[in-house]
Amino acid sequence: MAAVQCRQAVSVNKKWVSYTKEDLDSGDVCTIKVKGNTRAVTDFCRLPVIVMKVITNSTDNKRYHVCSKDSHLTKCLYKNELMYLGDFAKEMLGIDTSKKGF
Repeated sequence: MAAVQCRQAVSVNKKWVSYTKEDLDSGDVCTIKVKGNTRAVTDFCRLPVIVMKVITNSTDNKRYHVCSKDSHLTKCLYKNELMYLGDFAKEMLGIDTSKKGF
């Protein structure tokens, strides 16, 4: 039984590697977790966003300025707050950064 579970774990981990990325770039599609009362209003547990700008500070920590379908988020987020979606394109999610206000 343990050998079967080990093979399954290796298979799952290989698939998961395609959904992770060490450093995000401008234009990458991610999701952010929606918390508490905001979730009750939106009915979504994760909100799709696009990385608009990567901000690197002196200690080499990276923060990401992101936008959703409706507008930019005012708070810059760290990598641990974003879940990378490698298979998605911004056109699929209906995020148009060329419209006025972006």
